[in-house]
Amino acid sequence: PGRTDTPESGCAACCGRSCKRKILESGEGMYRMNGQNWKTIWSGRSANPDMIQSGDPEKIFLELARSDGYDVVQGQIPYESFLERHNEIKNKLSARLAEGQTIQSVFEVGCGSGANLFLMEQDGIACGGIDYSSGLIESAKRVLRSEDLHCMEAAKLPVEKRYDASVSI
Repeated sequence: PGRTDTPESGCAACCGRSCKRKILESGEGMYRMNGQNWKTIWSGRSANPDMIQSGDPEKIFLELARSDGYDVVQGQIPYESFLERHNEIKNKLSARLAEGQTIQSVFEVGCGSGANLFLMEQDGIACGGIDYSSGLIESAKRVLRSEDLHCMEAAKLPVEKRYDASVSI
């Protein structure tokens, strides 16, 4: 609700300008792409188990990113670009803490298969996450050390456990 995207106006969600993605809002407030609602599309996604158990952090991350939707981006985003973005996010989160402190824990809303959380854990940051796609959460559980991963709507976000930051990337 509140989105105004139409096939004519483009997609504010992916590029903020007119694009070829046809996103429509149904009466229930679910967005549709090619006749399917987003929940149906994302619920059918998961990471390739062989790739995420490869032991190679770069391959694991890229497979998690692919399952999170980066397979629909034209061209290929280099791993180094993801690492650069990750470091920028970490620095911005740490900048909000007292001088000299660094971010110790992050909770991601809409974490998908946990690609962002995977990089955080690689840096020793405790993580948790929530996503409505059971396939993606199951992929995250196979890779991440965190036991605080939940398959549910963000509106039902658990608030018992505290984190230094909550993000939605």
